[in-house]
Amino acid sequence: MSPPRYTPWITGTAVAVVVALLAGGVLSGLFVAVMSVNRWLGLFLLALGTAGAVPVLSAYRRRPVARWFCAGFAGALLFAWLGAIAAVSNGLV
Repeated sequence: MSPPRYTPWITGTAVAVVVALLAGGVLSGLFVAVMSVNRWLGLFLLALGTAGAVPVLSAYRRRPVARWFCAGFAGALLFAWLGAIAAVSNGLV
């Protein structure tokens, strides 16, 4: 199997951004919902989800189409962790 002649940067970046926004919103929403019950439980579940996603992301990041989804989900994890840190540091939850 030969590599493609070009890399679809525009389409791939659009897919990564959409995946990052959707998954980041879902992860942040679930995190805030759980953190309203218990702060440590929310952080633990976010860490558990991150630890579970790392092997999958590292396995699929070399595949031509799946790498854009992996990039988007990695951005979503970053978005969720930044939101969690901001929520905890500002005392929102």
